[in-house]
Amino acid sequence: MMIISLAKNESGVHTIEDHPWMARLEQIPEGFVQVPGALCEKVWGSLGWCDLILSRKGTLRDIIPLGPVVDMEDLRRKKTAEISAACEAAIFAGVTVETTQGPERFSLTLNDQTNLANLALQAQTGAPALYHADGELCRIFTPEEVLSVTAAATRHKIYHTTYVNHLLTWVRRAQTAEELAATHYGAALPDDLARHMDGVLSKMGELYEKNL
Repeated sequence: MMIISLAKNESGVHTIEDHPWMARLEQIPEGFVQVPGALCEKVWGSLGWCDLILSRKGTLRDIIPLGPVVDMEDLRRKKTAEISAACEAAIFAGVTVETTQGPERFSLTLNDQTNLANLALQAQTGAPALYHADGELCRIFTPEEVLSVTAAATRHKIYHTTYVNHLLTWVRRAQTAEELAATHYGAALPDDLARHMDGVLSKMGELYEKNL
């Protein structure tokens, strides 16, 4: 026998009890109503997220299933933290650059970014620099190599910071949990945000080329 509480708990859910021994009960516990056999599957499927429809005699006639109450602001905070962490990881993963040694990988942690910024200033004076690619021994980098690595690193960081800015805009304007779930890092942006991002990156590329 299945019974369901007449009142909802603090979470807005009716308590459902369904145990074989309940068939031996002489009366329904106070605050509960028996669920007719025809409604058992529907009630169980609602997980208690429902409104009860009672007859004049107080018996259960039907239920109106409801979805759980979604705290969109809490979901938004969690999604923002998730996306921000993914963006940082993508930036830190770095870039692969063609050097005099062939393709080499350069991580871009905060410390790496600081080191490369300092080496770029040194390279602009025409001086070589001592540096290393991921997993490689230190070697002398030509000024051209240093500037090539820093240019690739700059483009990489600009792309990801611009993308995450637009992605978080999508997070802020999402109206449903389903829409919010689609806003993972790497997801294709909605058309309007994608067009805006492409325009910003194109303009930034033009300005960057002029200042090389």
